Amino acid sequence: GPPGTGKTSTIAAALECWQMVRTPAWVIAHCSNVGVQNIAESLSKRGIDFRIFVSKEFHCEWHEHLYGEIKCHLIRTDE
Repeated sequence: GPPGTGKTSTIAAALECWQMVRTPAWVIAHCSNVGVQNIAESLSKRGIDFRIFVSKEFHCEWHEHLYGEIKCHLIRTDE
């Protein structure tokens, strides 16, 4: 959907509800990008336990700076 329509907030709210009832959930996104980072930051701010998988190439060569605040939740696919 277009920017600003609540996608990130909706995903984070749903995961927050599932965590409260201890139901595991997977969120799968195509490619690592700023949208995925926004979701991860929103989850982190809500105190939701999550992991985010990113490729070594995306993390190290292009966008490592994007993952500073959520580094403890990050798993690189080459590790």
